[in-house]
Amino acid sequence: MNLDKLLTRSKLLPRPAIHRPISSSSSAKSYHTARFRFTTEQHQKNSNNNGNSNNKNNSVGVFWDLDNKPPTSVPPYDAAIRLKHLATQFGFPKTMVAYANRHAFTFLPDWARAQRRQRKALDIMESNGIIRSRDPYVCEVCGRRFETNIKFQKHFRQLHEREHHKRLARLECLKGKNKDFFRAKIGPKEDKYRAAASQILLPKEGYGLSGELKRAGFLVRTVRDKPQ
Repeated sequence: MNLDKLLTRSKLLPRPAIHRPISSSSSAKSYHTARFRFTTEQHQKNSNNNGNSNNKNNSVGVFWDLDNKPPTSVPPYDAAIRLKHLATQFGFPKTMVAYANRHAFTFLPDWARAQRRQRKALDIMESNGIIRSRDPYVCEVCGRRFETNIKFQKHFRQLHEREHHKRLARLECLKGKNKDFFRAKIGPKEDKYRAAASQILLPKEGYGLSGELKRAGFLVRTVRDKPQ
């Protein structure tokens, strides 16, 4: 659940001032300034009546340098989707790769630290009955509702995260056509789980940059900590 929304709904807690760079004026800056290049593999020989080439049959590649242009003004998933949409104006995005050194994926920015401290304080006050959310916490996987975020987290970990690991374990045991069939069967469930988990569970490292880019369809590559 969005923290700003929760603070607005809470009656007894004033809104703290933290760094949340989500201004709409700078939202386009992240993906417009991202270092990428488009490599055209196919060209349309004939031009249309206006003299512009037809890009429908073109294939393009997007190469995102996260070390120099990380998504700072918008969430990583949103920045990746917008960059992908921008690439479609030049053709079909056949290849999308985001690369950075290990530090970029393990680094936790100040705004993410502030978010986690704020979330922890809210959880304590909710548990002690100091504040109460006007709207319940709704699980996007099963639809269940909870009064506190701690109960919501406990439900998600004990039920949905456990089911997720069981599905992956069974997938590893299968082979051939059975494996392909089971992967296709659990695909919608896994997509739904990952979308919900990205908003609920804290990443093991960093703030989930790698996972969010993968969810948006990018291949993530780790490069050496030396000038490339």
